[in-house]
Amino acid sequence: MLRRVGISIFAALLAAGAVGAAPAANAAEANTAKTGLRFENPAGMAPPVGPYSHVAIVPPGSELLVVAGQIGADPAGALPTDPAQQYRNALSNVIAALKAQGLGPEHIIKLNIWLVGDVPVEMTRAIRAELFGTAKPPSTLAYINRLGRSDLLVEIEAWAARPPT
Repeated sequence: MLRRVGISIFAALLAAGAVGAAPAANAAEANTAKTGLRFENPAGMAPPVGPYSHVAIVPPGSELLVVAGQIGADPAGALPTDPAQQYRNALSNVIAALKAQGLGPEHIIKLNIWLVGDVPVEMTRAIRAELFGTAKPPSTLAYINRLGRSDLLVEIEAWAARPPT
């Protein structure tokens, strides 16, 4: 389910973390021009250990969209047993929810990923790069014991921002 809420406090918190941020790379600059969002890795911090940015800066007046945790079910509701396919489906579900709102992966400002069992991080990175392209939103990846059902191996939640027009 997609929810919309005000963003002023969230944007202020994100922007506060951007003090002293390093210049953006070419792909990030292109994303900023397209979306109005900025993704940075501030000086004085270790670089990200994966395909993400440390900070997302949301312009004032943006609309915040929250995509509930998506599981690895396909559009018909079938849940594969393969962790890679569950991961691919969950990310595809996030993208479908955003697309329904006229947005894409480049609008994601926070991604939370929960994995159960021995899901290889290398596999998740390859699928994410394939589906997200150059988008590298701030992200959290956690391995946990169990999700809401014992057959679920993946759940992915996303926060996105629609910049003002």
